[in-house]
Amino acid sequence: MASIYVNQDKCIKDSFCIRECPMKIIRKDCNGYPEYDDNAGDKCIDCGHCVAICPHKAIALNNHKENDYEDVLPELQIDKKQMTQLIKSRRSVRQFKKQAVAKDKIIKLLDSVRWAPSAINAQPVNWIVVDGNEATHKIAQMVADWMEEKQILKPMFNAWNHGNDCILRDAPNLLIAHAKESGFDPVIDCSIATTTFELAASVENIGACWAGIFIRAANDHKPLSEFLNVPEGNKICSALMFGYPKFKYPRIPTRNKSNVSWI
Repeated sequence: MASIYVNQDKCIKDSFCIRECPMKIIRKDCNGYPEYDDNAGDKCIDCGHCVAICPHKAIALNNHKENDYEDVLPELQIDKKQMTQLIKSRRSVRQFKKQAVAKDKIIKLLDSVRWAPSAINAQPVNWIVVDGNEATHKIAQMVADWMEEKQILKPMFNAWNHGNDCILRDAPNLLIAHAKESGFDPVIDCSIATTTFELAASVENIGACWAGIFIRAANDHKPLSEFLNVPEGNKICSALMFGYPKFKYPRIPTRNKSNVSWI
């Protein structure tokens, strides 16, 4: 059962945490301090909104301490222009250098992606990282085997047979997100996390491209799912081929205007 700790020496009873709790399970006790109500049970999703909104660092959750939480540092906030360029300049990279991304760099990126949102804060995403051209080539071959077996995507299969990898683009790395099929919304959760990784990776000059054909094959071709050792009951929901781009992209191409309806 979840637990909430309130440091009464720091709490000023402003009720921010009570108003912000998405599950509405925090109330005032007889002295005006926040506490879980009688019906809280296991309803707390450990999202940390109550911790995040308290300006006095008075709250901790689930056996954590007040000092376990990081402060938001205003000097590290990026401005509007930087954010806009980050989004606009993202490219689907399909030409990679042979050099694989160092494991410690991938680990740091995935560590930051832990804060990507997920439904009811379930944090269901699991990762598989494929490291090196030899391994990604082997996976691309299994995808090609699946194409041949199903007699689909013949132009792509023919290109593969002529030495043109348009399956995983000779990428040195492949990132795969999988989650339990029985989860609340595993495809959306994995897609959000994968998109977050892609944007974070671009800051490290790492390029990526979504591996849609691989995803289809991985969930339909038993030899491939067995090779990846995907747990029973889990589904591969998203995947990125990634690595260091061969080329730089100094300009931003146009896009269609947003199609918006207002209600």
